[in-house]
Amino acid sequence: MAFPVTQMAAVALGGALGCVARWSVEQIDIFDSGKFYFTITVNIVGCLLMGILRAVFAHYDVERIWCTLVFTGILGGFTTYSALIYDTMRLSWAGSARMVALYLAITLVGGLLAGFGGYHGTDRLLKILS
Repeated sequence: MAFPVTQMAAVALGGALGCVARWSVEQIDIFDSGKFYFTITVNIVGCLLMGILRAVFAHYDVERIWCTLVFTGILGGFTTYSALIYDTMRLSWAGSARMVALYLAITLVGGLLAGFGGYHGTDRLLKILS
């Protein structure tokens, strides 16, 4: 089976852009490098962007290559499941079961609300503007 080179290139380019964007956000002075707030922020912002862009892409029937670039590449590189797990493990090792539960609740519920809210809000706005 041959891999579609354009799809692979879109994922590679998008992933690089997303990773650089993620690193850039981490450099903002409001984040303490030893804390987990950064991961919550990028994951919830990434979910919000995913919802908004999914509504826009569906509304304008955007080609698959652009979806691959943005969703798999850029947003995949920007958000991170491994950092979520690592932060959860660090909080657990620190003996903070309450913080583990709070961290996971904020990240998961916040991400779902941001994703669905971004999608439905943008979809509704695009329908009004059309």
